[in-house]
Amino acid sequence: GRHITNNSYYLCYQPEMFDRMFGEIRDGGYPKTVGKFKISTVRDLTVGFDNNYPDNKPRLPVCPGSHMITFTFENGCVVTLRTSGTEPKIKYYSEIVREAGNPATDEEMRAELWELVSAVVSTQSTGTNNSYYLCYQPEMFARMFGEIRDGGYPKTVGKFKI
Repeated sequence: GRHITNNSYYLCYQPEMFDRMFGEIRDGGYPKTVGKFKISTVRDLTVGFDNNYPDNKPRLPVCPGSHMITFTFENGCVVTLRTSGTEPKIKYYSEIVREAGNPATDEEMRAELWELVSAVVSTQSTGTNNSYYLCYQPEMFARMFGEIRDGGYPKTVGKFKI
């Protein structure tokens, strides 16, 4: 088959926002869709949840000290959101997979993956107090990233000027 990835990160110098973001993803149940894309399974290795299995327990190690949620979509895409253990970052990893013989071109696959990533990591205002947020829904991601930006990027990292 063919695999195409789109991975990146956002710096966040307000670590309390990590707990808030991932808490809002979990509160009230995990999402069923992101934009037009339907989620088939969710794996949350922070709290030990994986609905890919009948007992809802992950087969990978649980780590309550860091945040990591993976969404698998019906279209064959997978998106993982996680915090870095060593840097002030929120990382995302995304991949689209097509079986050998699938007529989709690499360009079509990239476009579909980019549309999904854009739905997950968006920067549009929610209209409330000029705030933005990061979560599984675009308006919540947008509010969070806006708060990171609005809080001001650091002028230095250690002894290095940015």
